[in-house]
Amino acid sequence: MTEQTKKLLARIERNVTVNEETGCWEWNRYCNKTNGYGLVWVGRDEHGKYIWNNAHRLSYELFWGPVPEGMEVAHTCHTPKCCNPNHLVACTHKENIRMSVEAGRWVRGTDKKNAKLTERDVRIIKEGSIFEQLSQRAVARMFNINLTTLRSILTGDTWSHVTV
Repeated sequence: MTEQTKKLLARIERNVTVNEETGCWEWNRYCNKTNGYGLVWVGRDEHGKYIWNNAHRLSYELFWGPVPEGMEVAHTCHTPKCCNPNHLVACTHKENIRMSVEAGRWVRGTDKKNAKLTERDVRIIKEGSIFEQLSQRAVARMFNINLTTLRSILTGDTWSHVTV
């Protein structure tokens, strides 16, 4: 084990509180305000800028090795602050989303803070009669969304929970 690895392991151990009920190692230092994940400062780049890593991802890598290419680190306990390597798994983005949905943690539609559309707007788009008079580009402009977002709605890649 390298000195760097020992230092990072010690940092994880120093900065977690073990939840006796759940077994989660809850990160008690800085957390990302958007997603609640713990953040660990791991060094500086060649320009002197801080390099941060998600605490759970770092914990996974320290205990299990590198995260396979194209994979994410997901929490089986569904606790964003958790760094317990036994609660972490490598999975695809799609698998990670599925686990979040099944656990009731996935925010979608108007529950998202930055949602530009309402369910009513999406029904109008999905119903399709608006396209008899307007192009997709015009409809996207009308709803203040980009063309990619509009097409994702039409193909069911997003807002799939809204039906016509």
